[in-house]
Amino acid sequence: MGGCASRVGLYMEFVVWGMGWAEVVVVAATAASPVGELLVAYPLGLALGLDPLVSLVVSVLSNLVPVPLLLRFLWFLRRRFGRFFGWVERRGGFYSSYARWGLPVFFLLTPLAGVYATTLVMRLFGFSGFVVFFVQAGSLAAWGAVLYLATLGVFSA
Repeated sequence: MGGCASRVGLYMEFVVWGMGWAEVVVVAATAASPVGELLVAYPLGLALGLDPLVSLVVSVLSNLVPVPLLLRFLWFLRRRFGRFFGWVERRGGFYSSYARWGLPVFFLLTPLAGVYATTLVMRLFGFSGFVVFFVQAGSLAAWGAVLYLATLGVFSA
């Protein structure tokens, strides 16, 4: 049952146990907060002395935690304020015709605008919860990979 995923898991376990849990918790809380998110939490983890890979994984996974919670909260609001959401979705139907351009835009903007804002806007524009989650997961993973490679000096001259 070896493989790459189990090696990364063992590496993460080895590195995290070798340092304090306080730093990991601070990075996770920062990534999950509306103020911190990925672009603040990853450098914070590096500044606290975390390994770049640990900081990246904790930041990305913690930044994804609010997405299902927000989708569930929006579902509750839709049931409570159906008339308002119907009005917004009728207006959003115009934007759904541009979905093929909208997904790349949301893919690029998720770390910049934040998962809170992009979850709300994508859902109001009529994207399904499944699409919202996986667009944001892919976006955070891609941006995280770029940050990780920049940390390793791949983009330096």
